[in-house]
This record gives sequence, C-alpha cells and structure tokens, in this order.
Amino acid sequence: MIEFGVVLPNVGLEKEQRLKDIAELTRRAETLGFDHVWTFDRLFHKTVPVLEPFTALSHIAAITTRMRLGTSVAILTYRNPFVLAKTVATLDVLSNGRVILGLSLGRNENEFAAGGIDPKMRVRAFVDAIKIMKSLWSGAPVSYEGPFWKASEAVELPRPVQKPQSPILFGGAAESVLKRAGKHADGWIAGGLLTPDDVKEKYRVVLQSAIQSGRTKPLLGKVIYISLSERVDETVRYLADCFWRYYGTDIDVRKFASIGNADDCVEFLKKYINLGVELLILSPIPAMTEHIENIWAKVIERVR
Repeated sequence: MIEFGVVLPNVGLEKEQRLKDIAELTRRAETLGFDHVWTFDRLFHKTVPVLEPFTALSHIAAITTRMRLGTSVAILTYRNPFVLAKTVATLDVLSNGRVILGLSLGRNENEFAAGGIDPKMRVRAFVDAIKIMKSLWSGAPVSYEGPFWKASEAVELPRPVQKPQSPILFGGAAESVLKRAGKHADGWIAGGLLTPDDVKEKYRVVLQSAIQSGRTKPLLGKVIYISLSERVDETVRYLADCFWRYYGTDIDVRKFASIGNADDCVEFLKKYINLGVELLILSPIPAMTEHIENIWAKVIERVR
C-alpha cells in the first residue's frame, strides 16, 4: 500500500519564506489525509534558513494526532548518538509512536568538523552511532570506548513507544551507502534528484544487501519535488531559482521535479509507484496550503 507524505517548509527553499506557515500547512495536511510529514536537515547553509528538524517535529507532534513524523534525512554524523537517541525516544513517546527516523552520512566537511568528526572517519562514526542508538533503545546498558565518544553502562529511559525502535531509513546514493542501508536500516529514501532508472538500479543494491544480511525486504521511499501549475515555463524558472539557492548549482528541474497540470503530475508519480515505491514524500513548491489541497484532490486521489 502506498503512503503519501508532505515535506514541511522547515527549509527556506523559496524567496518567500514560509517557516511561519508550518503549523497551518500541517493541520491541513492531516485533515486531507496525508500519512506523514517530513523535514529536511542542514546545519550550515549560507543562503537558506533551516529549522532544526527534531525541534520542528516536536512542534508538529503537539498539533497533530495521526500523521507520522519523519526526517528526510537528518545528518547523523554531526550529532552525538547518545543525545540523538534520547531526542528520538522523547519525540516517539510524546507523539505516541509516530516517528520515522531518516538518517544520512552527510557530505559537508564543515558540518563534520563542527560535530567533532574527522571526515576520514565519518563512515565508522556513522555505523558506530547506529549501533549505539539501537542498543540504547533496547534498554540495555551501553558502554563505548572509542575514538568519537565515551560512555560506561549508560541507560536511557524511557524507551521509544515503537519496538524495538522507530523505523530507520537511510538516505544517500553511493553504492557503499546503499549496502549499509540494506544491512543496518529498515529501508532507503531515494533523494529528490534521482530518476526512475536511478531508483530502480540503486534499490536493487539495497535489496541485495538486505538479502545477504538475512533481513526483510527494505522499505522504499522517494522524495519528489512537485509543483502543480498550468504555467509550466514560469514554474520551471521558479523551481530552478529555488534549487540554485539550496543546492548551489544549476539543476534540470524538468528531469527531477513533477511539474505541470494534474495529468502531468499523475504520470510523473506513476513512474515511481510502478517501481514499488511505498513512501511518496512530496515536497510542494510553493509550500502553501492551497497548493497541497490541489495536489491531494487532483493528483493523489488519482494514484492512491
């Protein structure tokens, strides 16, 4: 069964900042029937404001009752895993078991340095952090004497409502990342700049790794930028400006984003649905209530 999520504007992609509109957008998304809401993550950005994702989701947890709360994806490498494990468990308890934890290795060396991690050691730090958090969530005492953190017989309570923990999904597209997703995570989130062919090829690596590790079939999620509009050329220019501000480079938005009328957007989404995507994570641009209402009524209702 396909589930539909909406990305909140906790990242100021647009010139017209919509950070203050998060609550209104969230309430309407839950009323419409979206299954989950998602946040992006960056620690440093020179041009785009970014609200810390777990803080934003705590706010969202207080004004919703049903939708699940996801990070797509939180950068693990600059976060202390003992602190993050407590943060995630707290959010899961306060939301009554609604957290989906999307995590990424990240690639900004400045962010690694700020988190006290040598970029050359970031993969080990990532894997160690995953193991530490899973152990903490089990309720068992955790001792760690390594190059990154130190703890002795650490116990964190309360445990998450979800057992053994909130679902963990990895983001990223490098082959080594995909193999780690199959080995350590419950699924993989394909990023917004991956085509259907990319997703098909890369998910095959995730699945094979999961099989070799004796794990169940991983969930497949996909972030999709979407703009429902009849003024296609104008919309393309608008999205290109948003992407330039965030990614810092020219992006072929027609290739990676769902742009156009309802028929165009339905056709675009079906390409991923036909691949077996289970979590469609839609990032509406513009991130406005009226826009997500139209997306739900004219697009999602035709593909769900």
